[in-house]
Amino acid sequence: MANYERTEAYREKLRNGEYDLGWMQADAEWGVKVTPSKRGLTLNDINVGSYGVIPEEIPEARCFAPRGADFNAAVMPSMGYSLNTRAEAWAENMGTLYEEAVARQWSSTRDIPWHTLQPLPKDIEHAMCQLCTFFTEVVFIAGDVPGWFFRLCAQDEARHLAFGCLQLRYLIAQDPDRIEEIQEALDIAEQRTLELGATPEQVEPLLILLGGGVDKMQEGMEKFNFIRKKTVQEYLQRCHSIGLDRQERCLLKEAKEITLL
Repeated sequence: MANYERTEAYREKLRNGEYDLGWMQADAEWGVKVTPSKRGLTLNDINVGSYGVIPEEIPEARCFAPRGADFNAAVMPSMGYSLNTRAEAWAENMGTLYEEAVARQWSSTRDIPWHTLQPLPKDIEHAMCQLCTFFTEVVFIAGDVPGWFFRLCAQDEARHLAFGCLQLRYLIAQDPDRIEEIQEALDIAEQRTLELGATPEQVEPLLILLGGGVDKMQEGMEKFNFIRKKTVQEYLQRCHSIGLDRQERCLLKEAKEITLL
């Protein structure tokens, strides 16, 4: 009710030609200057003064106010944010990853030479369509990517991994008691991976594409097994690098010896 009354009072002032202008008297760091780097004016360049300080916990008002802003928390509406600590949401590489994403941003509309695409054998086309359908279900960014353009999708996903690993490493360093919570989340994720890896809709398209056709699915299986082992190895290495020991707990280790039929 207080917010409503305050809003109505201000509207009445506007109707009468009265203005507040109190925001122009804000006790902020007016006059702070930054120096652009060779790449231009990046996020890392402007993270100076109080604007560049990442607080351990955000102010009581869960609002849109940016870092370093001078505002009255009592009059700002709460947006209901639940991740409110630096350990939960921040990583030191965020600015760098953002700038890389902007510089390497690509669009399937303009960056894929659609006019050069050639018709595919029926089994390869079916497999590719099924694989892309799966990607739209689990990874939105991959929804408009044709087969030979997966490398662009891969560079996008690499940034996600880089942020996730550094963020979890920071969270564990700040709050080691959260390790078991993270381990339990990985238990669930690994179980879902095993379940997905035992469905024909997800496995067989990969075997067809890796082998080069329905008649070469066994060759595809050999390549798939190699990729799977390499993926698990890299996954466990990343877990180790952020401070998680998954070697004994990992559900995916058993999958190394399984041949899906």
